[in-house]
Amino acid sequence: MTATDAAPDPATAAERRWQDLLDRIHDLEARVATTTSTVNAALDHHLARLNARASWSAGRRST
Repeated sequence: MTATDAAPDPATAAERRWQDLLDRIHDLEARVATTTSTVNAALDHHLARLNARASWSAGRRST
């Protein structure tokens, strides 16, 4: 084995770094999608409660 055989291939190392970055981006996108979905569900729930309360209040005022 020569010194050049032991040296890491720069192209392979760069490809690994890019793949690592792409994997991290994919993980972040998945986390954002999950968080967004959770937040949207919570907002929908609270908006439905507010709408129900507003309808109930409006009904009481009209009588």
